[in-house]
Amino acid sequence: MVHSILQATAIKSHVRLIGRQYPEFGHYITSPNSRRLPEPLLGTQDIRLRANYLYGEHDPLLHPQPYDPAVPHLPLIPLPELDQILWIFPDKTMFNPIDGFKLAAEPIGHLPKEMIEALEHEYMNIVRDLLAPVPMSSSSTIDSSSLTTPSARNDRKVKLYRNCIQYLLGHLRHEASNFSETLMAWRICQRVCLELRARITWIQSVEPRWGVLEVYRVPTKLIVVGALTDRPEIAENCLRVGIPVWPYRCLPPHPEVIVDHWHTDDKPCKTLKAIVEPVVSFKDADPPYRVIYSGSFGSLERYHCMAEHNEQLAFPGSAFDASPMPKHLTNQPGELVSLAVKAVHEQSVGASRSSPISLEDYFAK
Repeated sequence: MVHSILQATAIKSHVRLIGRQYPEFGHYITSPNSRRLPEPLLGTQDIRLRANYLYGEHDPLLHPQPYDPAVPHLPLIPLPELDQILWIFPDKTMFNPIDGFKLAAEPIGHLPKEMIEALEHEYMNIVRDLLAPVPMSSSSTIDSSSLTTPSARNDRKVKLYRNCIQYLLGHLRHEASNFSETLMAWRICQRVCLELRARITWIQSVEPRWGVLEVYRVPTKLIVVGALTDRPEIAENCLRVGIPVWPYRCLPPHPEVIVDHWHTDDKPCKTLKAIVEPVVSFKDADPPYRVIYSGSFGSLERYHCMAEHNEQLAFPGSAFDASPMPKHLTNQPGELVSLAVKAVHEQSVGASRSSPISLEDYFAK
């Protein structure tokens, strides 16, 4: 998605090129399935808290996966890595046509054997994690025997994922196809491997804690894309189990909100400038907003820092330490949030110009 903030108009979204930023045009591009990571900008860049869980033009609102109860594991897809086979995007220079088709207008062939073997090796590592026994985490203060870990081996989605991956790996190894078809099989296999890993993580580590009110100590935050949700109870459960949360509010349909395909040449900035002008920039407040992340925009650590700050706003550390929870709290959605807002308000004098709001207040707006 390409996002731009325009004067007197709603946000317009265009689907196509993803994972890049063009500060000179006021545009930023985010998506969980990008061809490449954002190109690093020169020097150190600062990301500041703007207001109410939002980070201005740096907010990666469409980087996470929308939370859906039917596929609750999708927010657990791991973050992209430059050297990870599940995120490598092959180009035509890596395509090997078979004998007799090298000079054809549309040759058929295979990807390099080493790439396919690396993908298969990664799949076997995921399966090894599936078969390995998983000890219960001791990060909560409740008796771990009260939680049950369901078996991922007999899960229907796990079986479907494994069958799909094995079929696609066989296709990549033995079926000669043109580059477009080969690339499609490769990308689907990558995506299914990521979803399989996320599904196993959900079943073994997250689902036993989901909705358990007695689990009130946040475990180690997962390095995953996180959940996009407009429901405060989902956001609270995600925060309890260590999933980064990006809250949003549903907007009513508006004729100025456009979702379209965006076709570009090699220099999409020219197209961007022709499409949208002028651009409203986000100005720092006086005094400046609190710095949340400082470093290169090429690092995905910025997403982790912003998600951690969201968690601190809603659930400060004082509410999740090793001491027992106050007995007068029933730990229902809203009560922890209200406690958190009070604590954050007392601790954030001078840290941010805007007072933090609760998740429920945020969603209710």
